[in-house]
Amino acid sequence: MAYISPFNLTILKGCPCGWHGDPQRSCSCTPKQIDAYRGRISGPLLDRFDMHVEVPRLDYDELHQLPAGEESQAVQDRVHKARERQWSRLGDIKTNAEMNAAETTEFCSLDKSSEELLKRVFNRQHLSTQP
Repeated sequence: MAYISPFNLTILKGCPCGWHGDPQRSCSCTPKQIDAYRGRISGPLLDRFDMHVEVPRLDYDELHQLPAGEESQAVQDRVHKARERQWSRLGDIKTNAEMNAAETTEFCSLDKSSEELLKRVFNRQHLSTQP
């Protein structure tokens, strides 16, 4: 079984040399170079990224001490159970990501307290409906 996801991962360094913000190595870029490098990606394009995550560099000891991950079979079982719930709701050929507006309204309506929470977060975080 293959799982296909409409997911894009974009990795951006902080500057041309790649060391801007690193606690152990010095960036060799000038502020002008950094601005020019970051200016290559427009604000409207950056607005379309759902997540912006800074990932610091780990040293060998930190990598070596990471806990063992979950077994692939357990993850696969969990994904398959979620898919089965989606298929029982939407049919064998659709996933949640493929729902149209009518299906989203039918299956994802919020109760009053959830709607109020969403409104508070929307206003507090200055969220936008811009894709």
